[in-house]
Amino acid sequence: RTLGIERAGVDGWQLNAGQLAAGVAVLSGKDRFLNIQGVAGAGKSTLLGALDKVLSRAGVKLVGLAFQNKMVADLRGAGSGGGASTMTDEQMREAGIEAWTIASFVNRYAGPAARGEGERFEAARHALRDTVIITDEASMVSSRDMASLTLIAERLDLAKAPFMGDRQQLSAIEQGKMFA
Repeated sequence: RTLGIERAGVDGWQLNAGQLAAGVAVLSGKDRFLNIQGVAGAGKSTLLGALDKVLSRAGVKLVGLAFQNKMVADLRGAGSGGGASTMTDEQMREAGIEAWTIASFVNRYAGPAARGEGERFEAARHALRDTVIITDEASMVSSRDMASLTLIAERLDLAKAPFMGDRQQLSAIEQGKMFA
């Protein structure tokens, strides 16, 4: 499913070339899964706020997933983190997105997705209809959780499920080196 990019530069959102390329890949690419790699301070949070604006205008919900509660809180306030930004204070306050820990998201949706049919499966599909999930700090996510997120995205037919992170970030506590 292709999600147009015509509004990527509106409302004063000033994205650098890397942010714009990543945004175009998420919005217009045909792949459900893609990796967005960027070092700390590269503007990944700013990108999330801009993506949320564009997607919401297209009737698509953006949900952020993260390994720890602190990261979830940061996603809920996306756009106000580190890195240079040309956003106004008002844009920063509006940039936050819906966010969950990966554990709570997997706990809620992996069972119905794995089942593939029935009332809980249909309820989960309905709840995630027209939804993009983006996993932040993906280098810290275990292989097991990555497999669960992939299963959920495929079986529940999510619009997109990109992974965002930094090769130089800490690795997962369990097995897994997503960005290695």
